[in-house]
Amino acid sequence: MIELPKISVIVPIYNCEQFLRKCLDSLSNQTYKNIEVIMVDDGSTDNSGNICKEFSDNDKRFIYIRQENSGVSIARNKGIDYATGEFLGFCDSDDWAERDEFEFLYELISEGKSDIAVCGYCVDTNSESKLRGNSNERIIANAEQAIEVILKD
Repeated sequence: MIELPKISVIVPIYNCEQFLRKCLDSLSNQTYKNIEVIMVDDGSTDNSGNICKEFSDNDKRFIYIRQENSGVSIARNKGIDYATGEFLGFCDSDDWAERDEFEFLYELISEGKSDIAVCGYCVDTNSESKLRGNSNERIIANAEQAIEVILKD
């Protein structure tokens, strides 16, 4: 059996204990199994760090990094520094991923022989769920197209 490339999923974390377990559970239960989840705790003062430790103690795919509060961009960059995967994925700590999200994104990349896959997202409120971003599948051929897509969506 051929092993699929590793995807490093970076999760910047700051004081999000009420959402964090749902986020990390959604990454733990992905249908695409060759992932590592790099949790970068940006100086949380709530229980977020303990939740991260629990995941890293129970699943070797989860890596816990703690830094002084420096902001989300620096936390993401720190995660990139620790990533060992061939591909990078990002998930905010107050979000969760659909069970097959990274499998779907990897298939888009594989079929299109591309380096970047983009997907839409849903915003859930108490009363409704709305699709945001462009939900169309698409292949992005180069960096210029990627920047254009990101800025327009």
